[in-house]
Amino acid sequence: GSFGEAKAFNMMIDVSLGPDKSDRGYLRPETAQSAYLNYYREFNLLRQKLPLGLAIIGRAYRNEISPRQGLYRLRELVQAELQIFFDEQMFKPDLSDFSGSRINVVLYTTGKLESLTPEELVSRGYPAFYVYHMCLIDRFYRKILGVLDTKLRFLEKGGDDKAFYNKIHMDIELEVESWGGFKEVGGLHFRDDYDLTSHSKGSNKSFLVKSEGREFMPNVLELSFGVDRNVWAQLDLFFNNSDGRQLLSLKPYIAPYTAAVLPLQNDEQINGK
Repeated sequence: GSFGEAKAFNMMIDVSLGPDKSDRGYLRPETAQSAYLNYYREFNLLRQKLPLGLAIIGRAYRNEISPRQGLYRLRELVQAELQIFFDEQMFKPDLSDFSGSRINVVLYTTGKLESLTPEELVSRGYPAFYVYHMCLIDRFYRKILGVLDTKLRFLEKGGDDKAFYNKIHMDIELEVESWGGFKEVGGLHFRDDYDLTSHSKGSNKSFLVKSEGREFMPNVLELSFGVDRNVWAQLDLFFNNSDGRQLLSLKPYIAPYTAAVLPLQNDEQINGK
């Protein structure tokens, strides 16, 4: 068939407010803005020290055209995010803890899957603070959650696919069978100073920081995870159905039960009790 006319579509969900429903409100499409609105207060409460990390977990709402694929595409979702405010000149974490490790990544410039060391990523122009958090995320999925190395990768976005506010944008992807391959479950975004600069203009309040004779706007590094997607991915990746047995092999610290008493004999009368 033929395409219809293109028209504007608002991804934010609007609601009517008040007893006579005369006021209009919008449900937040992401949790990140809460951190930026509270940054100035938290920065002063914590004695104006950088880097400053604000962690948020909460619900977000998006007017998805076609919710589908279980918990992958939702109109109501749960996000877990860490917004790190920092001085780019001073934020130089030590990469020695990850020496010799390799990260699966598809860079925008090459478009192919590579296994690179932290040192190789830095040599290609990625800031040490960014690579450091790539290593932390990689370690979390492989060592803490037990995801196989071949099931995890970073996918760099560029051009029109990259969010306009991001200086560096990488999706965290897991290969999930029920989703048909690698799909995004999180992201690592270097947002530069876009957010605080925008809020400063809108609020007429200066967020500039003075340190060691310099005056600068803090940059933001965002670690963002879809909780629903990651829970679904865990169930998909660690569920096995073989030899007539169905087994969900989760790490003990995220398993819903620590122990179970089960019959050894597959007898319907026993199982019924």
